[in-house]
Amino acid sequence: MNNTLLQQITRKDAKAFTHSGKFHADDVFSSALLLYLNPEITITRGSKVPEDYDGIVFDIGRGEYDHHQKDSRIRENGVPYAAFGLLWEQLGAGILGEELAQTFDEAFVQPLDNNDNTGEKNELATLIGNFNPTWDAAGSSDDAFFKAVGVAGMILENKFERYLGNERADKRIEEVLEAQQKTLEAGEQPEDEAKYWFCRNLSRVRKGSQKPISHL
Repeated sequence: MNNTLLQQITRKDAKAFTHSGKFHADDVFSSALLLYLNPEITITRGSKVPEDYDGIVFDIGRGEYDHHQKDSRIRENGVPYAAFGLLWEQLGAGILGEELAQTFDEAFVQPLDNNDNTGEKNELATLIGNFNPTWDAAGSSDDAFFKAVGVAGMILENKFERYLGNERADKRIEEVLEAQQKTLEAGEQPEDEAKYWFCRNLSRVRKGSQKPISHL
């Protein structure tokens, strides 16, 4: 995790700046990520980054967390970074740990980054884009943007909890298997044989084994 970036995000007077106008899943989920880490951060939208701005700038300004410059970064697998991916690269491990952060990047962040850079169809990106106001909408573009950010925030929070919950389940399964395996090695039968075989098969399935095994 980038501790300097995290310090910027979590400081008392934290602020961030992104582009105004039509918004996309990229700047929306980037904002939701910052707000997940600090619900009090002030996010401002505009057409030009203010001079001497001392906050976090993303998806505008051609800086570290923008991707509109000619030399913008591309992942080793060919998927180009967008602002969300650039921020997640620096912050993800602190939220999910290194391994899960990489998995989350591949499964969730990369499709959104790819959509923003190439226009490849993505249902979630389309859903977020539909929050953009119609020409005769009563509210402002900023109102619509932060409404979309609220939805994105709920999605992120749910995703994080699910990933971490699955990790806790995997660890618990391994603990049960390890304890039961020691019992078997001692020449004894597991106290709860059904539980042992259930956990063993579940572990195989979650790790991508072809099929469960039978103890019959």
